[in-house]
Amino acid sequence: MILIADSGSTKTDWLFLKKDTEILKLKSAGLNPVVTTALEIDQRLSKAFEELPITIEVEKVHFFGSGCWNEANCAIISNALKKCFPKAVIEVASDIVGAVRASCGDQAGIVCILGTGSNTCLFDGKRVRNGVPSLGYILGDEGSGMYLGKQLIKHYFYQELPKNLYQDFRDTYQLDKATLIQSVYKEAGANQYLASFVPFLAKHKQHAFIQQLLKQVFNEFIERHILKYPEHKILPIHFIGSVAFHFESVLSACLLEKELQLGQLIKRPIEALHKYYKEAN
Repeated sequence: MILIADSGSTKTDWLFLKKDTEILKLKSAGLNPVVTTALEIDQRLSKAFEELPITIEVEKVHFFGSGCWNEANCAIISNALKKCFPKAVIEVASDIVGAVRASCGDQAGIVCILGTGSNTCLFDGKRVRNGVPSLGYILGDEGSGMYLGKQLIKHYFYQELPKNLYQDFRDTYQLDKATLIQSVYKEAGANQYLASFVPFLAKHKQHAFIQQLLKQVFNEFIERHILKYPEHKILPIHFIGSVAFHFESVLSACLLEKELQLGQLIKRPIEALHKYYKEAN
């Protein structure tokens, strides 16, 4: 039995496969080792699998996760998985590697993740090459749900939202400065907290002010990341993640203005990863 996992900061999708047939699909909390402690990761995995008898049958685990960009972070996830699947051969790699396998197959392309966080790479058909590095939610993550949420909150507190948007935001969240500072600066999961305001943007995505906000954020992402790849004019640009999925129309328009080719747009890569491993076997 094979287990495939796609994990972000907010949630993890799991897919159990036996002879290429889906046995079980489930979700758990996110397992990003940058923003989650090793103890919390152990606890989240234990909670996800504590009552699943099929775990003993797992022979291989392919785990792709945000924050798994170096050996130390990958080891945190690998060690936690070994406790749940002691007989399995375990692969832990960055979520961008999973995104490549889900969107590119063996074809060259530029791959972008736009979820809670953001990341990009170029795949030449054989190797993954990073361009501008992802600097995480404090210094980077342009184009992400976290980044969008941060812009929205600033517009709210700086009283820059149009009156109807301002009133709806106030009524919906009843957010004051003290709560904001506590959630962002003193509690864990600040990136997830900031991204939690994206549904408000989705609700009002046809509003001219929100359209302009989305356009500014996506253009910044394109200019700071995608355009740094010399091949950006000739390769398809694939997007993975809920932010890209929900705001596809604005994102597509931004790409079109710069004469860039939109490739696949995948909300969650777990199904495409199933296809990848089915064809690989």
